[in-house]
Amino acid sequence: MGEAKPLIEWQAAEYFVRKKGKRWFVGFGFVAIILLAGAIWLRAWTFAALIVVAVIAFIVYSRSTPDKIRYAILKDGVEVGDKTYPYDTLKVFGVIEDGTHYYIRIVPKRRFAGAILMYFAKQDGEKIVDTLGSRLQMEKMSPDPLDKLLQKLKI
Repeated sequence: MGEAKPLIEWQAAEYFVRKKGKRWFVGFGFVAIILLAGAIWLRAWTFAALIVVAVIAFIVYSRSTPDKIRYAILKDGVEVGDKTYPYDTLKVFGVIEDGTHYYIRIVPKRRFAGAILMYFAKQDGEKIVDTLGSRLQMEKMSPDPLDKLLQKLKI
């Protein structure tokens, strides 16, 4: 299937980065210090170590930039990076606007399979949605509660 000529293809970031100001980092540091102080006061050494590791991991993550991924809509399925999803394994899709970012969430038929996300630029949206909509049922969708929380926290 990966050899087929795409009906439409584009490249976009694998996730979108939300800008964090100085206030955000000060608040993050304050919360981390409070949690660390509480863990030390309670002598919860494992939790204290976990907080330190989480802070370090978050700092490293916040400095990274997303890779560009190739997305494609094929005659028989969709491709995200090097992974192909045949249409017979997919249930529905929806377009989600998250601030200034747009993406398609595709829901697989398998109950516990994670949603497939396809990010795109606003100007390409109509062509992408029309092409995918001619092959897969579209539903109205909104960001799930976790996405909304992450957007508010700017993570």
